[in-house]
Amino acid sequence: MKAAKKIPDHVRRMVWEAYNGYCACEDCLHRAEEVHHVKSNSKANNKKWPLFMQSPFNLRPICHPCHDSKKIYQFKITDKQAQMYEDYLQELKEMG
Repeated sequence: MKAAKKIPDHVRRMVWEAYNGYCACEDCLHRAEEVHHVKSNSKANNKKWPLFMQSPFNLRPICHPCHDSKKIYQFKITDKQAQMYEDYLQELKEMG
């Protein structure tokens, strides 16, 4: 599946800074080299959860060794959780 949207630079920085630039994988001490979507950044997911998909709730900084070893699968967000985040972000948007 082809990625549908790019992570906004300011959101990428927020995620990076929240982890002090280190990989979010458990027991990893490497510097992060990319920001990874927990829920796949597909067109279908972006249609279901347009605010959640590029939000810090769905992103983790990760190093290449952890990404290559598939340690990224330790991060899990269910569809129900994604919908909860989407609903919350929609409420904030409407208030704002």
